[in-house]
Amino acid sequence: QTLRFEEIPAEFRAEAAERRRELIECVANADELLGELFLEEKIPTAAQLKLAIRRATLQKSFTPVLVGSALKNKGVQPLLDAVLEYLPNPSEVENYALLNQGDSQDQTKFLLNSARDDSQPFIGLAFKLEAGRFGQLTYVRVYQGMLKKSDYIYNTRTGKKVRVQRLVRMHSDNMEDVNEVYAGDICALFGIDCASGDTFTDKTSTDISMESIHVPDPVISVAMKPANKNDLDKFSKGLGRFTREDPTFRIHFDEESKETIVSGMGELHLEIYAQRMEREYGCPCTMGKPKVAFRENISAPVPFEFTHKKQSGGAGQYGKVIGVLEPLEPEDFTKLEFEDRTIGTNIPKQFVPAVEKGFRDACEKGLVSGHRISGVRFVLEDGAHHMVDSNEISFIRAGEGALKQ
Repeated sequence: QTLRFEEIPAEFRAEAAERRRELIECVANADELLGELFLEEKIPTAAQLKLAIRRATLQKSFTPVLVGSALKNKGVQPLLDAVLEYLPNPSEVENYALLNQGDSQDQTKFLLNSARDDSQPFIGLAFKLEAGRFGQLTYVRVYQGMLKKSDYIYNTRTGKKVRVQRLVRMHSDNMEDVNEVYAGDICALFGIDCASGDTFTDKTSTDISMESIHVPDPVISVAMKPANKNDLDKFSKGLGRFTREDPTFRIHFDEESKETIVSGMGELHLEIYAQRMEREYGCPCTMGKPKVAFRENISAPVPFEFTHKKQSGGAGQYGKVIGVLEPLEPEDFTKLEFEDRTIGTNIPKQFVPAVEKGFRDACEKGLVSGHRISGVRFVLEDGAHHMVDSNEISFIRAGEGALKQ
């Protein structure tokens, strides 16, 4: 038995009561019904509190945060329970698809119908690939309509028509054959040649595509190598397959240390791939110490005025940039943004992309700890150029210098 329910130990009851009071007060600020109970000084039941958290979460006015460790199997069950209790079910989410306008680059968004019936055309997204015992297994999330076994569906990226020979519902390693699936369901198809992120539709909707599912950046990296040098081919083959199956699992070769670095969502994530490498490819691996993917950030807006000037005989380099670096909102801390607010021709428009490139290049290595910079908006407000000495490289260096200033 890995899950048990017990009374809170006596020494923690006072703190638990205080934390619960803080939680109620916080949720009451985001939910009207619980707020009324709070003002009336009534203590809500656990069921009332959970419903209030769910309502506030669906309104995006409250974000539940849970603490645990997948590696040590701590707090996993409460997280799974929270997914069921607080997050929206498929009928409570508005999903949009893109309507491609022929040869035009313009795309129109339209709302999908999440009704669990066959009244609307089928639209699904292939979000994961897996090499199964019977060939490639394609995981599909159904966003609209119904899909039946033996139906013909179309890959909107390639235009190819494929037949659904077998339709299964997955539960861990177990497969359950089903005859049909509806909007909101996740299923798996066999023998479908596609890439992760492809959209499948029926024949009436071949000009539709779904937006790809957001893939978060890795949070931890380790060096990995085969224990036996003779297993390098197996090692490369396994890594190639794993990266195709899982977009959150990434690899790169470090030129300085001459090591293969694997990155993922946590220690357990990477350990599982090391175990699979040995189990499925007969290639035991050794792993280095985990390295957390920290990020550097700024806490307040910082104005800048930087001039890059270089003269070495003949045509030189000149570029001046003026603006401000702004921190992004907490939910955008993994992003970088660039905004051009220049007016006039102090910086010719053809050099603005060079400034952005310099900014993004400089963000690859921060000045404090050497980690990547993220959660920053570069606002370009003004600058200057020279008729002879200004060129693309000048403004790349100016963009880099503004960040490092």
